[in-house]
Amino acid sequence: MTSRWLEETCFFVLFCFCRCTDSKLFSCHWVPFLLSWFDARQNGTPINSCNQTRINSPGFLSSPGYPRAYAGHTNCFYHLKAPSDNKIKLEFLVFDIQSNTHCRYNYLQIFDGPDMSYPHSEKHCGNQDLGFYYSTAPEILIRFVSTSSYYSGAGFHVRFSFHTSFTTDHSNQSGSDDIIEPMDGKLKNQSS
Repeated sequence: MTSRWLEETCFFVLFCFCRCTDSKLFSCHWVPFLLSWFDARQNGTPINSCNQTRINSPGFLSSPGYPRAYAGHTNCFYHLKAPSDNKIKLEFLVFDIQSNTHCRYNYLQIFDGPDMSYPHSEKHCGNQDLGFYYSTAPEILIRFVSTSSYYSGAGFHVRFSFHTSFTTDHSNQSGSDDIIEPMDGKLKNQSS
């Protein structure tokens, strides 16, 4: 069996999230939805609907309906998978999710691995500059939850890219050479 066959065969199965290695299928986790498989040949296509996967292809990720207000009663998962020797960088371009106590009802959360059993960031909500997120693994899972339909925020819009290491950021608009270091799965605002 080839690696490509595994990528095309071992993907998100109805109600079961499965991971593959070599020619073996292992580690299924039951989840209450059907995820769509996103082919790497669709490079650059924005992900702006729930429950999507992007494999080996950088791009943009947005809340459902972005730039319009996001809908209430939403529980979305986005799975990003970089090549095995890469890590993932998220750049938050827009972040406007209803603020609430402890981000209990409306929030975005990032898991530093392919499913919810991995370490995760705090829940994030409000209208803030989240800056950047640097993964420690080649896969992350992003969860977006909205229980209220009374808020008219834009949601979020994120650029994601894959890197073998995080080094000097030459694209910084300020002209400085900020060092991008792995943050052990934590968000870091580059302006602070």
